[in-house]
Amino acid sequence: LVQYFIQRLRRATGKPISGLTSNAMQQFMDYSWPGNIRELKSALEYAFVIAESGQIDSEHLPMQIQNRTTAVDLVSSSLTSADSPEKTAVMEALIKARGNKSEAARILGVNRVTIWNRMKKYGIDVKKTLQT
Repeated sequence: LVQYFIQRLRRATGKPISGLTSNAMQQFMDYSWPGNIRELKSALEYAFVIAESGQIDSEHLPMQIQNRTTAVDLVSSSLTSADSPEKTAVMEALIKARGNKSEAARILGVNRVTIWNRMKKYGIDVKKTLQT
C-alpha cells in the first residue's frame, strides 16, 4: 500500500521521491493506524509536502506517527483490559486531535456524529482523556 500511494503521489506531484527509509518504514509498521487506509494516505501526502526528493525519512512523517508511543502510552494508562478496541481507537484519535472531535473523526475516517455517538456509548469525557 505504501508503495502504491508513493507511486501515485509521485505521478501527481512530479517529486522524485523513491520510497521510505527503513527507519520511516519501521515507524509505519509500529503505528496502529486507527484511521486505517485514509490515515495512511494522509500521512504519505503530508510527507510528500515536507520531503523534497530521495526517500521519506522519520522527520518527514506527521507528529502522531513520530510520537506514536506518547499517544499510545497516554491512552493505555487510562484504559483497562476490558476496554474495547473501538473505545481505544476513539480515545487515541481524540488525544492526537487534542480534543477536536472533527479532527478525531477525520483521523478515524468516520463522521463527526459517529465520534459523538461513540463517546456517549463508552462514556468518554474529552477533558479527562486529555488530562491522562
